[in-house]
Amino acid sequence: MRSPSLINTSRQALIIPFSFWAQKYFPRYSCTTTVDVTCPSSLLTALALSLWSRLQTTSPVASSPHHLHTDGTLLGKLYAEMFGTSTFPPLAKKKIDDDRIRPRMEGRAVFAQAVRRFREVIRECLEANKISIDEVDHFLFHQANMRILDAVADSLNIPASKVPVNIHKYGNTSAASVPILLHESLQEGRIKRGDLCLLAAFGTGFNWGASLLRW
Repeated sequence: MRSPSLINTSRQALIIPFSFWAQKYFPRYSCTTTVDVTCPSSLLTALALSLWSRLQTTSPVASSPHHLHTDGTLLGKLYAEMFGTSTFPPLAKKKIDDDRIRPRMEGRAVFAQAVRRFREVIRECLEANKISIDEVDHFLFHQANMRILDAVADSLNIPASKVPVNIHKYGNTSAASVPILLHESLQEGRIKRGDLCLLAAFGTGFNWGASLLRW
């Protein structure tokens, strides 16, 4: 199977081991790049940067493939304290007794922010690289829920045939959703050599991002 070549990038300092996906497709490479696995957009960027830094790449055809954003002012809309580092120890009996370990979410606010940020970062990524939606072969989105996926695709006029979905099989797998979707798309033969893929994710924090890669 041909290795993906990223559309150029700049190096970044990242933090936790790349997982089975890289080991399966790239067993020759020892990937130790790491990242906060609770953040889908961080994992997305780690995936792209790890592949780029470990593999031989073709000549760049664009200048800005990775776009990552965060907005901590909206943390209270979607968060979980259980393993948070803002209090110590991260996991304690008092947190459990105080019912502070369950994920908290304001559904309407999260939906509105997710759709807005997906649209923004997808447009930003495409415009920065002078690429149109029609030129992208596959849009691999974080599998949060179908309403978000449908709203994003409809608002950007992305054909359903370009947006693979597996949420009906696994639900929301959080930071793993984009790599799982990518893996399945490869296994099914959906992604072929030379295809242009846009990966996008949104998660707690809020954090959101998008990356372009050429397979």
